[in-house]
This record gives sequence, C-alpha cells and structure tokens, in this order.
Amino acid sequence: MKMYRDLIRDDIRLNKFGKQDIIDQTNQAKQLLISRGAKKGDIVNVSIPLNGIKQLSFVLACLELGLPLYTNHDDVFHPQKQKIIRHNVEEYIRKFNKPFLNFVVDGADQNSQRFHEQHYEQYKWLNEARNNGMMGIKLTPDMAEDASTEEIQPWEVNDDDPALFIAEELLTGEIDDLYKNKVLHGQLLWRIQSTFDHFQEDDTYGYGMSYHHGQSLEHLFGALHKCKTVLSVQIASRELYGRNMDAMVARESRKFKGNNPITVMYELHDVMMEDLYRHLDSNEDGNLKIISY
Repeated sequence: MKMYRDLIRDDIRLNKFGKQDIIDQTNQAKQLLISRGAKKGDIVNVSIPLNGIKQLSFVLACLELGLPLYTNHDDVFHPQKQKIIRHNVEEYIRKFNKPFLNFVVDGADQNSQRFHEQHYEQYKWLNEARNNGMMGIKLTPDMAEDASTEEIQPWEVNDDDPALFIAEELLTGEIDDLYKNKVLHGQLLWRIQSTFDHFQEDDTYGYGMSYHHGQSLEHLFGALHKCKTVLSVQIASRELYGRNMDAMVARESRKFKGNNPITVMYELHDVMMEDLYRHLDSNEDGNLKIISY
C-alpha cells in the first residue's frame, strides 16, 4: 500500500528535504521495522522530538505497513496527570505480563533527554521503562541509516485496518480495553483529504505539533499534498516548561518573517499561540492563516 506517499506533492520541500528523500527514509524505516520482527497490527509509538523527516518517515512507514500508531491523548502531557498514567501503565504490564507497546521508536538525543529530565517529572522512569523493554522493543532512528532504500510491502493494508490508537484509557484506568479508541485507514484518509481546502499551492506550512496532537497528522499530510514547503516549528509550552522557553519562541518566530515566511499553520495550544504572537508584528492583516480542528 503506497496511498500515503502518493499523497505527497512531487516538488515538496520538507525543511531541506525533497519527496525522494522522504520516500528513501520511509523505505529504510520499513526495512528496519520488518527486520526487527514487526508484523501487521503491531502497535508502535514514534517518539522523535524534532518535527521533521525522521519523524515523518517512521510515521509513514507504520501507516503503510499497517502498524497502528499509538497516539497519546493531549491531556496525558499535563504534569498532574503523570502519576496516574504511570500507575496505569505499570498496572497494565503487571496484569497482562507483556510490554505496553510492540515497538517504540525513540529519537531523543542527549540534549533532548536533559531537557525532558529537567521538565518532565516521570521522564527518568519512562526512559528506564523503554530501555528495559517495558514499553516494547526499542528502536532508534539511526538504526535505519544503513538499511536498504528499496521499497518493501510484504502484506496488504486495507481501509478497515486500524491506523491510529488513541489511548484515553490511560487516564481512566480502563486498561482491559486499552486500544478501544481507534481510527481506521479509511477514516484517516478521508480526514486528510478534508484538509486540502485549507491550503493553497504557494503556501508554506508551519509544522508546529507532533502527530499525536488533535488532528495535526491529518493537516500535515494535507500540507504535504498541497503546499510548496513544510517547515518544522519548535515552540514549547511555557505552561509545561516555564518562561525559559521564550528564547526558543523568539528564534522560531523568524520563520514567519523574511522572503519566504510561513503562511499557514495548525493551531497550537493557547499559551503557545500567545507566546508566538508576542514575537510577531500582527496577525490582523491575515498574513498568517491559522487552522483549527
């Protein structure tokens, strides 16, 4: 099944990468997953901090292989929820005597790990759980670098196969039915196509949210289909991480200015939008179009 890569505009630029780069790295990701024993229906979480080609290639690989993406509900990132989630994950592992996921693709480098350890109370436990296999077989993006770029599709993936699992049950503790909430491929493709009218062919899209937030994945594919350029934007929430995020927001806001600025983006959370607008001249003239879901 190549329906997802077929959506991507032939002359797209994702940061500095073109469509063939995306396809090559997707094929490498697929080769890696299959070589490590991935089978259709296995559940995968892709945890690669920077929104870019590495994250996209593994997301594409999972979608094309029929490996449902484990997606967090937005509320799981709030600090007051973390102990509840940890308890429910550990309870799941104890009760069913198996890892929480089949695979986790972890792309956190040393800087990212330090950042998360500083701001994310449960990160050390999460990292230990990944390293010990509690979260499933751990892969890193660099493992795919030497893999073949040859296209591989060992089985068919259909519209009624699950594409995403949204694990709201981590918040409720209903772990017996952990993967109840799912989005099928047919539903996801319809939702992607419904975003096309938000974009124009000369737009530059600011990719500001990882795939697990709301419908940011659908809008990313819509942008890859219609826009001329997709730029990753790193704006962290001061609500979660404090005022030391200001320097990052100031740096990233430059991507909205200059000769080829971002013209459209997916709506970030309220405090993140407030921080972005503080560094922009104005949004009243309509130069930046915001897409909500």
